[in-house]
Amino acid sequence: MLGCHGILLREGWEVWKKYEFLFPHPNYLIFEEEQIRGDQELHPLFFINKKNIQTILCQHIDLLKKEVDPSFDAAHFLSELEQSFNLSELIHFHEGVLGLLLGFGVESSMSYYYREFPLGIFRKERDQLDRIGGAQSSTLHFSTAIAFCGKCDSQEVQEIVRQNREERRALKKIYSEGDLLEITLKKIMQK
Repeated sequence: MLGCHGILLREGWEVWKKYEFLFPHPNYLIFEEEQIRGDQELHPLFFINKKNIQTILCQHIDLLKKEVDPSFDAAHFLSELEQSFNLSELIHFHEGVLGLLLGFGVESSMSYYYREFPLGIFRKERDQLDRIGGAQSSTLHFSTAIAFCGKCDSQEVQEIVRQNREERRALKKIYSEGDLLEITLKKIMQK
């Protein structure tokens, strides 16, 4: 069952699909997947900056060859993603690789995938990361659907948290100066 936010997201997604053709977005892939997990039907939405994912793919090519396919090729992968819009299948439903592509870094993504964190650490670490990230109230709210769990003393985690904090500040500033929808559409339509 969808909660209020889920219903609004679903309705917003349906509107986007209806009018997407009016807003060409050459630098972004925006798509929905349909996944069946047990008795649940999931519909994750992906908003992918093609330049950013290309950078991640190239930076971590050796890891992707090890975890996904020994013949993994970044350009071929991106081309396949643009045609199939099925990220999960392309990465063989590998949650660690998904975390890497979503920007959670190698250490945290692979630790999660291989379940190297003791079970009780997730809540404590997430709470500490929230404090490090410095959640601030604003009229612009960010989704927290995907939880980030890393080791607080890790340099990689600290850098990700720092970058995330800077990106959120920049987004709040950008969106405080105008209409959220208009600014977003103009940005995704840039060539």
